[in-house]
Amino acid sequence: TGGATAGKNGDKLWVKGGGSLDATFGGAAIKGSATFSWATGTTGVLNFDGTVSAGNTVLSGKGELDGGKIALTATAKATDASFTLDGPLSGYVYYGDPAGAKITNASGNEVAASKGDWSLTSAKATLTTKGTTVTGSVTAAKVGTDVWVKAGGTIDVTFGNPAVTIKGSANVSYDSASNPGALQFDGTVTGAGVTLSGKGTMDGKKITFTGDASY
Repeated sequence: TGGATAGKNGDKLWVKGGGSLDATFGGAAIKGSATFSWATGTTGVLNFDGTVSAGNTVLSGKGELDGGKIALTATAKATDASFTLDGPLSGYVYYGDPAGAKITNASGNEVAASKGDWSLTSAKATLTTKGTTVTGSVTAAKVGTDVWVKAGGTIDVTFGNPAVTIKGSANVSYDSASNPGALQFDGTVTGAGVTLSGKGTMDGKKITFTGDASY
C-alpha cells in the first residue's frame, strides 16, 4: 500500500511504487516497507525492509521477492525459541511454489523444498544459544518442521556468581527434530582461582569438562 507511478514508452509499459507491505504467502508472513518496479517483458522486482516470519523463526532485514522465494541480504537477525542469529546473513525463504528446488537438511542431504522453508549462511555472525554466545561461521535452515543450526567460531563469556569465564574455540550443533543442542568448546574455564584447560560441553545447565587444572 502506497504511492505508484506508471507510464508507457513506445510499446513498453512500466510501473514503480513504494509503501508498506503486510502479506502472508504459503507459511511466510512479510511486514515492512517496500518498493516495486515492473516493465513489459520483466517479472518485476519487489524489495522490502522488514520482517519475515516462518514457523517459530522471525527474520529481520532486507530482501527481494521474485514470486517464489525471498532472497535475504545485508545485516539481518533470525530469532527462534532456541537461538538468535545476528550479523551479515544471506539466504532465502520459500513463500511460493518451490517445485524442483532443493534445500539441505540437518543430515547434509539435499531434499525437496517446501513452502515456508528457509536457509541462511554467514561467514561471521553471532549465535546466541544455551545461555552463551559464539561468533563465527553459521549455517541454519528450516526444512519442513525441522530447524537446524551449525556454527563454529570463538567463545568468550563470563557468567555466574562467583564468576566463571570460558574462552577458546567453539562449535554448536542443534537440530529441533533429534538434538536439543550442545555447545562444544576447546579452551579454558576460569573460576574461583582455578583454570581448566581442555575440552568441554555446555548444555545450558552445566559444563562437562575434560582437561588439566592449574591453581
